[in-house]
Amino acid sequence: MLSDYPGTILLVSHDRYLIDALATQIWELLPAQESLRVFKGSYSEYKEFLASRSKPGEPVTVEKLDQEEEKPVRKGLSRNQRQQLEKKVAEVEAKVHTVETEKAKWEAQLAFPPSDSRKLQKITESYQAVTLQLEELLAEWEQYAEQLHSDNLANEN
Repeated sequence: MLSDYPGTILLVSHDRYLIDALATQIWELLPAQESLRVFKGSYSEYKEFLASRSKPGEPVTVEKLDQEEEKPVRKGLSRNQRQQLEKKVAEVEAKVHTVETEKAKWEAQLAFPPSDSRKLQKITESYQAVTLQLEELLAEWEQYAEQLHSDNLANEN
């Protein structure tokens, strides 16, 4: 449930598996420096980063990180942001399917129009409304798809 939550969660825990599953940033309190260090990435990425900065056989200490090395390592969306975007894409795709089905229904009625002009006008107005709704949904889907594509490109570099 926590991974599906669209907002921000401040999680304080000693459960490293939980942190690694949910975290997109690691905040570490450094009492000696009276400061807070923010690392953008997962807990595993943070451990790897610390390990890459230490000498073999020497225990890893966070004090070895300097200010320049604290910059974010992720270029694109966070895992949570990407999941939310993928969820939106799926929701829009489901709506597109529903609206396309409705549009096909109106198209079938227009293929054999009724002789009553009022009924024909209602069918035409409904067809136009559903066509507009479909165009808006497709534009929304395209926007989300472009964001995902841009994130894929950012993570490749």
